[in-house]
Amino acid sequence: MKKINYFIAALSIPVMILSGCKGNEQSQETATTEQAALIAGEYDLSKSGLNLIIKAPADPAVEQVAGAYEVKANEDFQLVVAEGAGDMNLMKSDIQNNDVNKFTRFLVEEPDAILFESQITEPEFHFFVVKKGSNNTVYEIQDLKGKIFTEEQARAMFEAAKASRVK
Repeated sequence: MKKINYFIAALSIPVMILSGCKGNEQSQETATTEQAALIAGEYDLSKSGLNLIIKAPADPAVEQVAGAYEVKANEDFQLVVAEGAGDMNLMKSDIQNNDVNKFTRFLVEEPDAILFESQITEPEFHFFVVKKGSNNTVYEIQDLKGKIFTEEQARAMFEAAKASRVK
């Protein structure tokens, strides 16, 4: 009798694990869909002096800080937009050689956009997107530093930054 109980218990463990994984996939899918819905709008930064239209949740708070513009809609959506050189190679080098926030891996690596994982004490996700205007203006869009974003949060902001366009 004991052997049968052990056998049944041993068979039920993989079933519980697999059903738990499926639920996790569904919750991640739901979270991604919810994030996409939150970032469905657009915000014209020309009101703040930049000729850029960004994808963002409705009515984000925009504040100029040290020559850059912080765009915050909630705890999950916080970007920084600034004019810059858009030097992707320099940015990658800085990321990979950071002695404090240790580079882990690139999740997405494109000519004008990167999404990456790093870690100080726990995994965190960041991005850097370059948008070029026709008049040689270059905008750099990245997540607000100092805040730890999950992969889903960073990926949603990353996609919003990539969908942004110069006016």
